[in-house]
Amino acid sequence: MPVRQTDLHLANEDHVASEIAVAWECHVDKLKPLSLIDRLCFRVNGNYVREYLAAVEIKCRNCKVMAFPTFFISEQKVKALRVTRILLGVSPIIVVRWTNVIGWFHADDVAFTRAGGREDRGDENDVEMMCHYKITSAKPLTKPPTFPVSV
Repeated sequence: MPVRQTDLHLANEDHVASEIAVAWECHVDKLKPLSLIDRLCFRVNGNYVREYLAAVEIKCRNCKVMAFPTFFISEQKVKALRVTRILLGVSPIIVVRWTNVIGWFHADDVAFTRAGGREDRGDENDVEMMCHYKITSAKPLTKPPTFPVSV
């Protein structure tokens, strides 16, 4: 499967990660390329021990938040976030930067799932099961999740 992330995509995600760190008062670690999840958010406690808070998938969109009724993401990404919650006891979070705002969804808040994706590149791997989230359920970045969400 081809990797289609450009340096610009990665720079945009890094910028969003820095926004997350400020808004949620945490550190955001970038994981190795092609990891199942993008980032882990953590705080350092009084004993200088990392307390992991969230597994985060960052997506950047080239439209305004209300341009479409839903935001969709690969079901495989959502499953990876959920597995990380089980393994590490962290919140599974999807952060989206639209052109006018940054918001987030809890991975479990799926409105519906159906086949979809891109068909304009001629790559059969671009069409897969997608989890859709209602745009109206997006929370502003300035309202952080409750850490950690109980499993």
